[in-house]
Amino acid sequence: LLVPEGSAISDIVVNSGPNLHVGHSFYMMFGKNMPFIDVMLLERRLDGVFEELVREILARLGEGNSPSKAVGGAISDFRALLMALPPADVSDNVIAGLIGELLVLERLSDTSPAAVAAWCGPFEQRHDFRDSSRAIEVKTSLRSDATRVTIHGGEQLLPPVGGDVHLIHVRLEKASRGALQVGSLCNRILERGTDPGLLSAGLAALGCVDATAPEWNRISFEFEGLTAYRVDDGF
Repeated sequence: LLVPEGSAISDIVVNSGPNLHVGHSFYMMFGKNMPFIDVMLLERRLDGVFEELVREILARLGEGNSPSKAVGGAISDFRALLMALPPADVSDNVIAGLIGELLVLERLSDTSPAAVAAWCGPFEQRHDFRDSSRAIEVKTSLRSDATRVTIHGGEQLLPPVGGDVHLIHVRLEKASRGALQVGSLCNRILERGTDPGLLSAGLAALGCVDATAPEWNRISFEFEGLTAYRVDDGF
C-alpha cells in the first residue's frame, strides 16, 4: 500500500517486523518526486489480515486523518487488539492434532528446512502437507493402541493429479511430564533452520499466536508411535 504524503515526509514511527515493513518511498507524481508511506506485507500467507489493515487505513484517510496518523494508528490498534485478545479455550484434541502435525513437520525438516512451506493444514486445504504432486494427511490418536482414524470426507485421501498421497497416523498419550509440548516442538523445528515467519503464519492460522502461551502448553504428551500408509488402489 502506497499512501501519498504530499510535499513533506511525515515523522511516522512504526516498528517493522518479520511480516510487515513500513517505510518511505519516492515516486514521480504529476511531474514531481513525491514521498509515500510504503506499507508492504512480507508474508503472503497473511494476505487476509493485510487486506483488513489496508481497509482500516483507507477508512481513516477518508475520515480526514493525516497519512501518518492513519497508517500508524491503524497498525498500532491492530497490534493492541491482537495483544488484548483473551486466551482461548483450546481443547485437548486440538492441541494433540497440532502436536501430530508438528511431529511430521519436524521429520520433514530433517530432510529440508523448506518443508514448512508445504504445511497447508492450518489454511483449510485438502491435505495437511502438499508439495507439488506429493501430499500427506496426518491423523493423531490419543491412545497408543489406536488402530482407527476418522477421515473428514473422501477427498482427503484423493491424491493430487499425477501424484500420490500418504496417510500418517501419529499415536500419543497424555503425560504429566511428557516430552512433547507445542512450544518445545516449535523450538526443535526452528533449530533445523525453518523459516520462523512461515511457521508463525501456520500457527496463527490455527489461533496459536504464541507457541509458548500457557493455553497451548497446558498439557504434554509422550510419543507412542507413527505409521505411514501409501493410499493406493489396495488401501
